[in-house]
Amino acid sequence: MKTTFLTLLILFSSYCFSQTKEELINAIVKINSLDGYDGYDDSNDSVKVIDNNKIESNNYYNFEKLKRLISYDELFELTKHRNNVLKLYAIQELIERHDKKLDIFNLFKMAIVNDIKVRTHEGCIVDSELIYSVLYHAYWNNVRNKSTDSLMIKIDSYLIGYDRDIYWLIYERIFSNRKYSNEENKNIIKMIYKFNNSYAFNYLNKCYPKIFDPIAKSYFLDYFPKQNFNSESQVSYLFAFTEYVFENQYEHLKPIILNKLKETNYWKMRLGWFQAKIFEKYNIKI
Repeated sequence: MKTTFLTLLILFSSYCFSQTKEELINAIVKINSLDGYDGYDDSNDSVKVIDNNKIESNNYYNFEKLKRLISYDELFELTKHRNNVLKLYAIQELIERHDKKLDIFNLFKMAIVNDIKVRTHEGCIVDSELIYSVLYHAYWNNVRNKSTDSLMIKIDSYLIGYDRDIYWLIYERIFSNRKYSNEENKNIIKMIYKFNNSYAFNYLNKCYPKIFDPIAKSYFLDYFPKQNFNSESQVSYLFAFTEYVFENQYEHLKPIILNKLKETNYWKMRLGWFQAKIFEKYNIKI
């Protein structure tokens, strides 16, 4: 009788256990937001205490509870889940564990093909972020020495040669990570002419000044006037070029910059940024 009772108890516990996992997975998928740690309990502003008996409104805590209940194999399977938020939580967790089985490079290559975003929530900021940016920064944030890490080098080199303009913040990371070879400079120069990439432009100015001057002259006189700068990344580049010209007081280039600002409108989505950082500083009137 005791044996039967214990068997039933174990089976009941296992059933509850699996139900808890299923409930947490369903909650993460339903909320569908890649939430970060907030550290506080909304009810009394105290340090957050995770209640294992309820589903949280913040997915960070739901995944924290979930990962305590699942095995490594189950966690790895979640990296293939159809829901992108749950998939990203699983990938981030394995990156933090420095998991050798996880093929981060191929995951990144597959993600960058599409500009798919997920909803994000950090503190009081609700936004959306490209999946490939989440993956890049998940690894970038966990690498101690970005200049020598072999996988970081592989990803950055792949992106330097990638024939499409991507999210500007990743370029900022790439060109702060290390100095690149002369061979890679061919692709870096291509990024300037083909994508107006100001991060590649500023990188060459800093690291290869001898080859930079004729490229800068050619770009501003022959290429810059023909560009539209009509995307979020392009606005970031236009800001950097404007700052470059006015900071260095290149009088012969100022009319080219001002004409571009007058004939295009997309940059006005960041008007406050231009106003505070450049226009007020250099008394520019548009």
